[in-house]
Amino acid sequence: WYNPIIQHGEVDFRDPRRDHVHGRIWRLTAKGRPLVKRQDLPKASTARLVNNLSASELWIRRNSRRVLQERPRDTRPQTLQALANRLAELGTAGTPANESTSLEILWTHQALNAPAPQLLQRLLSANDPRVRAAACRVAAYWTELAGDTLAARVQDPHPRVRLEAVRAIARRGHDVLPLTMAALAMDRDTSLEYALWLTAWEQRGDWLKKLKTGNRLLHERLADPGRLFVFSSIKDPAVVPAVLDLLGRGELSETDRNRAVSLLADLGGPGQLRIALDMALNDSTPPEQAGNLLDALARTARSRRVKPSGALEGIQALFSSDTPEVQSAAVRCAGLWKLESLRPALQKLASQPGSSSDLRATALDSLSSLGGEASRAQLAKLANQLPTPAGRLQALTSLVTVDPGGAAALLPAVLAKSPRQGNPAGVVAAFLARKDGPALLENSLATKKLAPDHAKLILRTIDGSGRKLPGLVTATRTAGGLKTGPTKLSTQEMKTLVADVTGRGDAGRGELVYRRQKLGCLACHAIGGAGGRVGPDLVSLGASAPLDYIANSLLDPNSKVKENYHSLVVVTKQGKVVTGIKLRQTDNDLVLRDANDREIAVPRKSIDEQVAGSSLMPTGLIENLTRGELIDLIRFLSALGKPGPYAASRRPTARRWRALANTQPARFRLQRTRDGQAAADDSAFTWQPRYATVGGRLPMADLPRLQLRKRSVSVVRCEIEVISSGRLAISVGDSNGLAAWIGTRPLALEPVTTTTLPTGRHRLTIVVDRGIRKQPLNLTIDDATTANARFVTGK
Repeated sequence: WYNPIIQHGEVDFRDPRRDHVHGRIWRLTAKGRPLVKRQDLPKASTARLVNNLSASELWIRRNSRRVLQERPRDTRPQTLQALANRLAELGTAGTPANESTSLEILWTHQALNAPAPQLLQRLLSANDPRVRAAACRVAAYWTELAGDTLAARVQDPHPRVRLEAVRAIARRGHDVLPLTMAALAMDRDTSLEYALWLTAWEQRGDWLKKLKTGNRLLHERLADPGRLFVFSSIKDPAVVPAVLDLLGRGELSETDRNRAVSLLADLGGPGQLRIALDMALNDSTPPEQAGNLLDALARTARSRRVKPSGALEGIQALFSSDTPEVQSAAVRCAGLWKLESLRPALQKLASQPGSSSDLRATALDSLSSLGGEASRAQLAKLANQLPTPAGRLQALTSLVTVDPGGAAALLPAVLAKSPRQGNPAGVVAAFLARKDGPALLENSLATKKLAPDHAKLILRTIDGSGRKLPGLVTATRTAGGLKTGPTKLSTQEMKTLVADVTGRGDAGRGELVYRRQKLGCLACHAIGGAGGRVGPDLVSLGASAPLDYIANSLLDPNSKVKENYHSLVVVTKQGKVVTGIKLRQTDNDLVLRDANDREIAVPRKSIDEQVAGSSLMPTGLIENLTRGELIDLIRFLSALGKPGPYAASRRPTARRWRALANTQPARFRLQRTRDGQAAADDSAFTWQPRYATVGGRLPMADLPRLQLRKRSVSVVRCEIEVISSGRLAISVGDSNGLAAWIGTRPLALEPVTTTTLPTGRHRLTIVVDRGIRKQPLNLTIDDATTANARFVTGK
């Protein structure tokens, strides 16, 4: 028999082709190898059962221990003596066999509820980290016997041992934080991170009680990272004064400083937020920290409606900051704090030619946040008068918030000023985020004409919203003179298409189609972890989905939606509409991922209605492809995950990159400095996402090319995460025409370059001399690596 559907995920659970007859579990035996003979364990002697604890078969060891446990209580002395005799035979040599059998004996003592303190102490210091970890778990029930040896395991070289030690100590139930948080000084993975969080959360009652009564001794016994970790885990306003104290001392790492700022925003009151604002305004505060503080203040104003106490107009001093992030954050705060006196300054930033696109958008949003008739008039004027199509559409987007009817009426005229330029997606998304927005937009378009390209972009935004708006879709198609919609093939047409894909499709050409920026596939779908997360990772699509399924998914996205990728449309009590894929739900928030790959938290108490939406993949996305391009694209997708060139390598490979955009400020900065400046955090640089091919190669043709006097270069970045330090060997194959930096430290590239990095994330910057380098980049982590490291993926 043959099952055309061989997995659970890619194809709908209710697909009629699923096999409901044959089983999925198979029992295999090796040729020429006899089966293990089963012992009659209940009839075996105590000595035989104890000797079985050294058997190679897990079933024999486990069930021998079980039989010893279930024997009558009056046989316990005989069993314990047999265990002691076996230990004496083994001796204290730290060989793998000895330690494994000793652990089985310890487990038997535990099953018999007969503590063995000396054996426990010895195994807590065993050579094998698996044995040490298992001993820690036993010590969780015999904590009084483990003593200082268990505490030392919190900083054991092996992460599993640290994990078990933390949770073992946590079972003591009192005064455990100083001991367990010592693990923060070591490398930690997500499991250990959760164990530490859980320990802090379990201790919150006693710990907070002492903190609130002025007993600071408990938290002062923790090092700063441990203290901040506990604060973050507990999230109680009582910790805010201590957080401010940590921030004020300026001794935190960048990661811990950002965590402290987030805590302050989440928990601080007006007076405490005032202290944070004063820190941001202080000239001695580093720009990055000032920007983080202001972002946190803006976030708390938006989510909790709380702002700093006292006069706030001093924020205007940062409107002229040399750091774009600080400048934008300050402008954003001015609007959220309703600082009417700063309206002229905000209008100037929104209208002056020298403002960057991001700064102009922020200033326009702040004018919208101020509200009132003045904002409506100013934004409408800017929507008509700003010199660029992008600027006019930004102003119109901000106008939607304060005057949706006026913005809807203006949209056709604003688009008509530049029929071949400007993307109305932002404006349309603003309308779709309102309960009354689609109707206003539909009425506005009912009697107007749109350029076909503008109509297509509007339809793409509507499709990506996941909302079912047939009236607005019809009005948009009519206004733009468009006739097409979702393509539905007959059975014969589908058979012909599948035959063409099999016979004429070229996966190599199809990958080039897939990677086109205008098509936007990589913005929503990852391959091997590199790319967007709005849709499923396609790394194994071809190995798990039939050709007709892939074709239907492209032609009519709503006909085939993978489980857990149906959208959810949420309407709030304020009339706001949020659409996205449901990620998680907490006691307070519903978290969605929208079509732009952003996580949006909607307070549950503000939700008025939830309805199931459609796929976030736009209908008609492939309308502009020729039939040959469509055939090649399907062929490429059908090859993903199958053995061959389109199966992603298991070797750690750099797949997510950032490329330096070819802008005048970037060229000027590199011409006036040196190539190494590209490795710095420089406001003159704009970075764009780029992704490697399925084979792991980053084509030169995909990279922006910067002309620097007599040579041209491309600059790219990727990130390496080191989980446990050691030797890191990076393979680049041919290093000709490449210069590299780890952080801001030069790195001499060879075909295989060896270096040592501490734990954490490290940025690798590469400058490519385009006059020398023609072949793609292909970076992998070589087998000579001893560190636990990986390339960072994602969007």
